[in-house]
Amino acid sequence: MSDMNGNKNGFLAARNLILSLLGLAGVGLMIGLALLSGLLSSFSADTGTAGIQEIYGLIWIFGFFALLLLPLLIIAIYQIRGKPQPAWLKFPVLKPGIMMISFVVWAVILAGSYFLGQQSSVFWVLVPPLKIFAIALPLVLILLYLFQKFQSSEPSRNWGLVSFSMVLTEPLTIFFEGLLIIFFLVGLGLAVDWSQALGSEGFVYLNRLMSGINNPELLGRILMPFLLQPTILLIGFVLFSLVIPVTEEIMKPLALWFLNKKDLQARDGFYYGALTGMVFALIESILGLTGFGAEGWVSMSVVRVGTGILHIFTSAMMGWALTSSWRSYRLGKLGLTYLGCITIHGLWNFLAISISVNELLPLTVNPQQDLVRILFPAILVLLALGMALALLGFGRKLGEEQGKLLLN
Repeated sequence: MSDMNGNKNGFLAARNLILSLLGLAGVGLMIGLALLSGLLSSFSADTGTAGIQEIYGLIWIFGFFALLLLPLLIIAIYQIRGKPQPAWLKFPVLKPGIMMISFVVWAVILAGSYFLGQQSSVFWVLVPPLKIFAIALPLVLILLYLFQKFQSSEPSRNWGLVSFSMVLTEPLTIFFEGLLIIFFLVGLGLAVDWSQALGSEGFVYLNRLMSGINNPELLGRILMPFLLQPTILLIGFVLFSLVIPVTEEIMKPLALWFLNKKDLQARDGFYYGALTGMVFALIESILGLTGFGAEGWVSMSVVRVGTGILHIFTSAMMGWALTSSWRSYRLGKLGLTYLGCITIHGLWNFLAISISVNELLPLTVNPQQDLVRILFPAILVLLALGMALALLGFGRKLGEEQGKLLLN
């Protein structure tokens, strides 16, 4: 029996080591490319402050990702040496008072960042770490609240899920989303005359779109000709409201498939799903803020908190449904949960894209601009609050069930 346990521990240690080193190598490569890009740009007369700031921001972002991957590497080294996992790598249990103070500090720092960003010309030096702080803190606090209800597992499982989501889930999701979008567009191209849908200069605009992908203001100007085309607008809504939710809600809890299914209760699936959803939202949101400068990132980071709640909620529900189906061998709950998550995710994306498009379209094209500007954000806020309450309420219920089982 000891030999079997030794082999299992050795396998887990090797897996954790490979996963962490693979992730750190990828992050190191991205940091190296950013530094190389900065070095090459320094020889160009066209290099401006904006380019330098973008490279500086990317180094901060990938450095933060490296910090998230380091705990699993440390755990793997301890496992290889046959020593217990370090206790300081356990997720902390925070009291409600500390969580409330943390949210207040978060709001104060964001407000201060907004005003300082308007006045100081050197404030951009602090913007990258502040962006990471603005996105990470509320999402981590939500996860830690759920964690204290579950008191779940040793550090290696938690940090293993974090690393797996970063190294495999996120890249694979991007790959499959791109593949589905290509299939969708190719299939649509067989039925639609693209020359009529895009216009005579459509593909010229597509090339410009790629060059302005990280500049929201430029992006708006480039997209305007497409937004005036009903066919293109419909395609965009289908992609964001259907294709992307269908893909992401399958992929986000991918790491759960590699856990020991016999040991997982439905409450474990809920918590682990929330963890993988948090990591997914963290990476997506931080990278999504790279195109926003000192003026727009504060408001956008607040918006991204709502998106983070969406990802945590739907992933938690999918994790709960997955583990429930593994134990009962019934797929009905899983199918209904998946459809529900797709619907919620699709509605969220539809409202968010509608708000963005509404701001770009002239009043002559969309006479209901004021209605969309007021109503749709209100619906998003209510939807985010509803998901947050459902997430915390369902988590509390599952946590109470776990407590009763432990007492028995």
